[in-house]
Amino acid sequence: MYGQLSGEGIEIPTPCQSAIHKVVYTGAAEVKKHLVSKLHLEKWNISFDGKHIEGIEYQAVVLKNEANKIKLSALKLKNG
Repeated sequence: MYGQLSGEGIEIPTPCQSAIHKVVYTGAAEVKKHLVSKLHLEKWNISFDGKHIEGIEYQAVVLKNEANKIKLSALKLKNG
């Protein structure tokens, strides 16, 4: 069926965990920079979208306008 690339003599470098983190954080910083530069150009509403999953309540913090929806965060709420 399918053979592993290493078995065929093809080497693929495996990035270390710190390299993966660096790429993720760099990408997130670029997205944040883009959002900060563009968000002030439009009117936005903040809303909370609640969900119950396996008996635990979560709230998603969402920025919305007529054309876009940006999910900012998910909060796990304590009972009560």
